Amino acid sequence: GCRAPMARQPLRAKTKGLPYVVLVGLLLGIIQAVESNPSRTAVCPGYPIVRRELQGQIRSPSARVTTSNSCSWVIVGGPDDIIYIGFQHFFLSCGSEMLIIRAPNQPSRKLCGYTTPESIRIKGGNVTLTYSWKFWARNKFLLKYEREPKTQPVVSCNRTLDDFYGVIYSPAFSSDSQLGPAHCQWVLDAHDSRPLILRFTVLNLD
Repeated sequence: GCRAPMARQPLRAKTKGLPYVVLVGLLLGIIQAVESNPSRTAVCPGYPIVRRELQGQIRSPSARVTTSNSCSWVIVGGPDDIIYIGFQHFFLSCGSEMLIIRAPNQPSRKLCGYTTPESIRIKGGNVTLTYSWKFWARNKFLLKYEREPKTQPVVSCNRTLDDFYGVIYSPAFSSDSQLGPAHCQWVLDAHDSRPLILRFTVLNLD
């Protein structure tokens, strides 16, 4: 006898996963577009970010672009410089988030809560900001800083650095002045048992 023809599968069965593929593609495109725009996201690279500008902004990192649960910034300041910090947005849950501000010869400031802190004035040395969180960090704080230089840059040579976070730079760094031969040494003593990490942000030696 003759066999009955096999029933064809509906066309939609072959394209069942197409809407999901399109949706995933759209999401990936959106994420890539957002992450490629630095003005919309703040990235935490896993080591302290050095800020040398006279003024700028610091914002909490986006969880999509970082795998750590803390982020640090170092605002470089001279021994007599004055650094002003003002908050534009602040929303940190005290049970899971904290912003710590450290400066030489001053007690640490630990900030959290939903009330915008008052402006901070710090004189002398670098200012280190460390933000830590336990859950997804997103648009938690935004601050502006401004550095008012009071003295000419000091030659950073033959010095002892006793802070856990700091910056070492060669004499006449970012300056057009020409110095004669120099031999510099630096001693690092952070008074801390944790290992120190040295990372070069600029290295240009002839």
